[in-house]
Amino acid sequence: MNFKSLHNAVKDTSVMGRYLPEDRLKKLIDLAKKNQTYRLLGSSENGRDIHGILIGRGEKRVLAWSQMHGNESTTTKGIIDFVRLLSQDALLWEYVSGVLNQFTFLIIPILNPDGAQLYTRENASGIDLNRDALSQTQREIQVLMRQFEAFRPDLCLNLHDQRSIYGVGDLRVPATLSFLAPSVDTERTISPARLEAMDLIVKMVLSLQDNLPGQIGRYDDAFNESCVGDFFQKSGVPTILIEAGHYPQDDAREHTRYFVFEALFHLFKTVIKPSDPEGIISDYMAIPENHKNLRDLVFKNVRLNNTLVSIGLQKDYEIVNDREKQFLKVENVDPEQLIMGYTEIDFKGEELLINSHENDFVGEKIVTIELKKSKKMIKI
Repeated sequence: MNFKSLHNAVKDTSVMGRYLPEDRLKKLIDLAKKNQTYRLLGSSENGRDIHGILIGRGEKRVLAWSQMHGNESTTTKGIIDFVRLLSQDALLWEYVSGVLNQFTFLIIPILNPDGAQLYTRENASGIDLNRDALSQTQREIQVLMRQFEAFRPDLCLNLHDQRSIYGVGDLRVPATLSFLAPSVDTERTISPARLEAMDLIVKMVLSLQDNLPGQIGRYDDAFNESCVGDFFQKSGVPTILIEAGHYPQDDAREHTRYFVFEALFHLFKTVIKPSDPEGIISDYMAIPENHKNLRDLVFKNVRLNNTLVSIGLQKDYEIVNDREKQFLKVENVDPEQLIMGYTEIDFKGEELLINSHENDFVGEKIVTIELKKSKKMIKI
């Protein structure tokens, strides 16, 4: 099957790029209302609508939510495309009818519409919603918890973006997708729910290997009960975290969007109960853990305080007149020079001034870079 052609046929081109506020869901919402699958689930701290799509007629119930962090929109785009596939019967009728007969989906495309509008990780109150599962102080989490209790899902999908700093193992390869079966306790016990999540992840990874070889990672499984995925997994519902990451030459994350779509396609083609616990755990643990060892740009062998260091720079984004504007900022200084860059520049012991500073520039948006000795400006 040519998944690229399939994706192009269903792709919603009205949602593109990284900035995806709630008002850009109009095409999806209009389609859902036409098909009578739309549900208004509640509202955010600032009163914005939280939309839901209820689709399918199957016994197995799937709850999926995206953009819990407002500036993480890649999985939103991917799941919108998947909903569009399921909302028609002209393409892959056998697959679509089979999925709709087996599953009922409740999909929340943007859980944090205030953060999506502001292009921030947090909501309007400055709260990270993925740390509010226990306290449930925020209206957005209260909406999700009400749906969890009422819908009684058999599977939860927690959909996020991860930064381009994540690489696969110790290689100079981005983790374009990362998966996690969250832990249920600090001992990282393999509960029945977690085992089922592991099994489904292994099946997705195997199905994706042909189109995304070597660019799939396993996310860190440290337990935090305040995180929604850990909370639901501990509650006994198999929960999968999907993190959409970097793909070369894809700052808008449109290629990664496609891989999210393909992962979802395979997931609901292959869902079965696990049968070989030891084999599942072994295969899951064989997925290389992702590490925060990559930077968009690395300055190597920079002299700082009489020591050679590497300086890691990252692309970041701000919203100006409803459009994404890219800039670079200093992510970190690494005296051990272990970080790797998608692009690297060797300064061979030169001293640099970044924004006219000799040091203390970590976290700053870069305006100027110059060689301290020659005063030569560096263009990047």
